[in-house]
This record gives sequence, structure tokens and C-alpha cells, in this order.
Amino acid sequence: MVRLDWGGGYPAYRMSMEEPVGTALRNVVSGTIGREVLVLPTLGGSVSLAEMFSVLKVPLITFPTVNHDNSQHAKDENLRLQNLWDTIEVFAGVIAKLGGAWGAAVP
Repeated sequence: MVRLDWGGGYPAYRMSMEEPVGTALRNVVSGTIGREVLVLPTLGGSVSLAEMFSVLKVPLITFPTVNHDNSQHAKDENLRLQNLWDTIEVFAGVIAKLGGAWGAAVP
């Protein structure tokens, strides 16, 4: 016999990608990689963004940078080296340009 005792968990968090920071981030990443990015409103997984938001009170956005078949948290988790180099390029663009782009996007 198996008994599962589930905890309360935590609520989901979602921010509209039409918020100024979402628009700015899309523009910066698209400009950095030279093409439009794929935007998904929800990402599965247990990332406690709602708890972080309740403390920080700032918009939170995650964007994965791994290959589609990486089997996260499994024995065959992997990352292609090109994804690593692309990730470094994207994060450098975000660090260098997001503040200015976000400020320009706020009315």
C-alpha cells in the first residue's frame, strides 16, 4: 500500500507579455538574435514565481534556453554547446540593453 500526502503547494504566476517589460524583453532578445522569438504564456514546472513576486513586487519572466529534447532532471538531461553560446549572447544582450528598452517602453 502506498499513501501520498500532498502539501498545499503554491499558486501559479503569470504576467502579461504585453506589459512594458515583456515588450522590451521580446524586442531586446529578437534584436540580439536577429529574428522573432517564440513567446509561450505558460511554462510547466515547479518554479515558485508567485512566492517570489509576493516579496519582490516586480514583474518576473523566465525564458528557457535549452534544446527541446534535453529531458530536464532526467538521466539523459543534456545541453548542446551551441545552445550554451546562444544563451551567453542572449543574456549579454538582455544585461546590456533591457534597462534602456524597458524605460523606452513605459509611457
